[in-house]
Amino acid sequence: SRHVRRLEIEEIALKKEKDPASQKRLEELQAELKTLKAKSDKMTAQWQTEKHALEDVKRVRTQLDEARNRYDIALTRGDNETAARLKYGEIPELEKKLKEHEKDLAKQG
Repeated sequence: SRHVRRLEIEEIALKKEKDPASQKRLEELQAELKTLKAKSDKMTAQWQTEKHALEDVKRVRTQLDEARNRYDIALTRGDNETAARLKYGEIPELEKKLKEHEKDLAKQG
């Protein structure tokens, strides 16, 4: 963030100073930077986790839509074997996966 960049610039300037007040400010600033960077890292990790959970939900939804479309096509063509495999196998499995991923996503938020 801007605040972190400002502190980093101040840190560079303070490293050139040798007086006790500057050294004390440098120590305080470095402690603050360490805290801010730790918070930033934690937030980035949380964001990545939520992003992956959202991507999983989106991917499974797409797969489910595709399976439902293939089911409709199989019915139209009279391909009962494929329709049955999709309706009683693949589609319920994808619906289950979707619920699990949505539950994971809800835990993240």
